[in-house]
Amino acid sequence: MMTSWFTAPFALMSRSAPRVGTVIGRPIQPAGWIGRSKEGDRRMLPDYVTRPFRLYAKFDGRSTRREFLCFSVILWMALFAAFCLGDALDKPASHDWAVALCGIVVLALIVPGLAVKVRRLHDMDLSGWWVVASGVPYLGFLVDLFFVFKAGDATDNRFGANPRLAADATA
Repeated sequence: MMTSWFTAPFALMSRSAPRVGTVIGRPIQPAGWIGRSKEGDRRMLPDYVTRPFRLYAKFDGRSTRREFLCFSVILWMALFAAFCLGDALDKPASHDWAVALCGIVVLALIVPGLAVKVRRLHDMDLSGWWVVASGVPYLGFLVDLFFVFKAGDATDNRFGANPRLAADATA
């Protein structure tokens, strides 16, 4: 088969270069993803997204900043989707469905939300009772921002091992 100046680079690439998504013939497995037991076994969501739902009402242990922030984003997206759906179902100038659907979302996510917030406090070596400070009007938002941006303890503390080091050890 004769190659022209246009097809020659593509012919070389197809023979010598590994396929996209592999490293020397092995599938790429992103670090931190669940389902690492079998090579090539990929799951849809990373561990830090699914962990708050797997540990639904577990208030002991520690959670990372990423886990807390991802849960907060999921909560706000679910509230926004519920409000939009409820608003689409409502008559003009009425928000009955929107309020009802948002209430259902809040009831479904309040326990895992409190649990991940308490575990985030434990990561900073604070008592879980600091979660009450989030309920203070106007100041609670600033307290939650503090929970998001303050780094947790780099070493083990009284609430358990560092979750970032534990995740690296299993990767």
